[in-house]
Formats: sequence, structure tokens, C-alpha cells
Amino acid sequence: GCGLGAHTEEMCKLGAIVTSIDIAPMSVAITKRRLGLKNLKAKVIEGDAENLPFPNSHFDYVWSWGVIHHSPNTVQCAKEIARVLKPEGALGIMLYNRNSLYNWFNVVFRYGILQAKLMEMSLQDLKNRYTDGKALSGAPLSKYYSAREIRENLFPDFFIDKQIAFEQK
Repeated sequence: GCGLGAHTEEMCKLGAIVTSIDIAPMSVAITKRRLGLKNLKAKVIEGDAENLPFPNSHFDYVWSWGVIHHSPNTVQCAKEIARVLKPEGALGIMLYNRNSLYNWFNVVFRYGILQAKLMEMSLQDLKNRYTDGKALSGAPLSKYYSAREIRENLFPDFFIDKQIAFEQK
């Protein structure tokens, strides 16, 4: 999920050989244009994280910042990451924290309880609407995970060096 290409740009500047994907053709186009304007090179393609277009054990490092928790099948995305990562490779990933103050105070308490949105919306609909893009009606899907769910359900075969909870999300 390269989005607007900021992380792709930074990795290129650091000298990495980068392959970026996004399911949205506009994100691919914007990232390519961004890199072109800055004379940076990367392979930027349209692709689906649930079915990555790469062979097994292809990458030394996978970076996913705020992407797969928007997928309908996050477990499948995690399986695909594991498949394309080399056995001694590394993963840097950011997923929304189920136990964050943002989730419980801002989304659930502020919107769900104080504004009584839980009277008309499910908890999942509340998260979709008030996690990302609040001014633009939210995101199609925003899921939150606990540290345990990440270890046990998404990446059970990974050695997890460290898990850090940042705020806001």
C-alpha cells in the first residue's frame, strides 16, 4: 500500500532497492510521479496484498505501514507477507492497536457513547467511520488488533523481536 509514496521515497533515498505496490491505480500513478520528480527509482506496481504478485522467498525486508488492517482478509495478507519474505528476512509493520487510547477514548467513548453513534452504528461501523478520513466519511474498513492477536493470529510463525504501542492509533 504505497499510498502517496512518502515511504517509498524515503527508502529510495536510503539506497534501498524498492518494490512498492498498491491496490489503487491512482496511488501507483502518484508514487511513480513523485519518484520521477525527484529522480528516484523504484518498481511501483498495482497489486493486492491478499494475493501478492511475487514468488516465494523473494524479499529481504517487507514494510507495511498502516495497510493490511484495511483489508477484508488481514490473515491472508499476513500469510502472503510470510510467503514472499525470505526465511531470514525481516518485517516492519504498523497495525492499529485495539488497546489504544485513540480506539477506546476517541472512537468508542467520544463518538460511540457521548455522541450516541452506537445507537445507530455497529462497533465496526464506528471504527470505519471515525478512525481514518473523518472529514470524508471515514474508510471502507478499519480493523484493530491486540499484541496477542498479532502474534497468535497474524504472524504465529514469526520471531517477534519487539512490539511497540504508539499513539494515536
